[in-house]
Amino acid sequence: MGFIPYLIMILSNVSPLPAIIAGRRYRGVLWYYALVCITADVSSLVFKQLDKDHIIVSNLFFFTEFIIVSSYFISVLSYRKKMTVLIPLILVGSFYVYHTIAGMVNYDSPSDIAYNYYGASLFYITYIIFSLLSLFRVMQKVDEVRLERSPLFLSGVAFLLYASGALFLLLFKDLIAKADLRLFGNLWIYFFLPLNIIKNLLIAVSLHYAIVASRRTI
Repeated sequence: MGFIPYLIMILSNVSPLPAIIAGRRYRGVLWYYALVCITADVSSLVFKQLDKDHIIVSNLFFFTEFIIVSSYFISVLSYRKKMTVLIPLILVGSFYVYHTIAGMVNYDSPSDIAYNYYGASLFYITYIIFSLLSLFRVMQKVDEVRLERSPLFLSGVAFLLYASGALFLLLFKDLIAKADLRLFGNLWIYFFLPLNIIKNLLIAVSLHYAIVASRRTI
């Protein structure tokens, strides 16, 4: 691996740090999300270096991420809307858990366990829907808040970019990998990982303005 790809991977792994530092006194939902991100990335990296199976870590992260991100966006909804989206979210989460467990049971050994990309794709679609709804809500109140300082706007943009890029790769993974496996690897490094970095940096800024807003209400 060359220097540039290695640097991008390292930057992606440590990119949640600004959010952890920025929100250490606020401890909002996204702060815990950043903490989970860096824990999963470091754990996966350590597992790889030890030549251990790291796919279980990734599958667990997909599900944990889904719970935290959904909790964040649900928190800004009205009670009626929360009840409306709760059942679909439970169904999506249940499908992921079932699909993951079924895959683990069907494989002959732990080393054969695969990423649950199908379930993760549903998660990313959920993030895109949540992000669009949050952006629409912010735009409705554009006279009351500056977009670049709106925590909800920043987090909505962050997850929209991140989920769209991830969903694109997962949807066309088999076609791209079949045509050129190296191309898929390059897309992951030069396309998805930079989006992941941008997402985490936007979350850091979102947490910063959330803290600023909370101080104003005190």
